[in-house]
Amino acid sequence: TKGKKEAFLWFPRDVAGSRTQVKIGSDMWQNGYRVEAAIPWSLFGVTPYAGEHFGFVYSTSDNDNESNAQQDSMVSSDAGRHLTNPTSWQELVLSN
Repeated sequence: TKGKKEAFLWFPRDVAGSRTQVKIGSDMWQNGYRVEAAIPWSLFGVTPYAGEHFGFVYSTSDNDNESNAQQDSMVSSDAGRHLTNPTSWQELVLSN
């Protein structure tokens, strides 16, 4: 819950990097953590509408040592996902 929080776009590689326009909050909750992220639609280059479908996976990476950029653990909303294959992800459908 303390420490730096960062949203990072991995793909496409030619535009990969940190995304400072994403707002992230977290806190201890029950037997774990609660994470909230506000991601502007402009980051994806789409104008959302009800009924639109997206391949979607939420993955949280943890690093307990800020002086060393090393991933300690990762938790994903879809354990069977393949990073570069959105057809293996879950489906997000927008509604009103």
